[in-house]
Amino acid sequence: MFHDFEHQPWGLEASDLGTFVVRHEVGEAPLAQAPGDLHEHAQFPAYPVTYVQARSYAGWERLSVDWNSLSKQEDRELERILDEQAPAEPAHQIGGYPAPIQADGMEADCQRIVSGLFDTAKGAPQSRSGDWRLLLQVDSDDEVGFMWGDTGRIYIWVREQDARSGDFSKAWLRLQCY
Repeated sequence: MFHDFEHQPWGLEASDLGTFVVRHEVGEAPLAQAPGDLHEHAQFPAYPVTYVQARSYAGWERLSVDWNSLSKQEDRELERILDEQAPAEPAHQIGGYPAPIQADGMEADCQRIVSGLFDTAKGAPQSRSGDWRLLLQVDSDDEVGFMWGDTGRIYIWVREQDARSGDFSKAWLRLQCY
């Protein structure tokens, strides 16, 4: 993944197209070289990555709970459970449910923007916000040197049908921060 670190677009406008790229490589990927004119502060050193299988849970905005019908005790208990299930920070992950910093519902943002960019061909099947899946979530991380906005996260979304066909050209990036 490549991202415009200097301007850090939020991914809320169609004009953010081209400010990030997702590369999909099959097999061993060649080491990508930074563009020669890339500012030093926008380059990150190589960092070893390990993968650990973990569960992700839907946040409170995705639950079908009538919060007004809960007693104070039920409300506190549900909040406690949700807090226990929240990922440790930094919250980097591949796939699963996002750990949003601001409002959840990034799939709808992606659909609104990307459908206007790519789904305009006559007769092209229209996708829905429910087609979008979290591909990658990268948190701000002092150890690695990532800082997205004000200690934020970037989220890369892709439509399931595009991912299954190996087409990541229509993936979309969202940035959220505190």
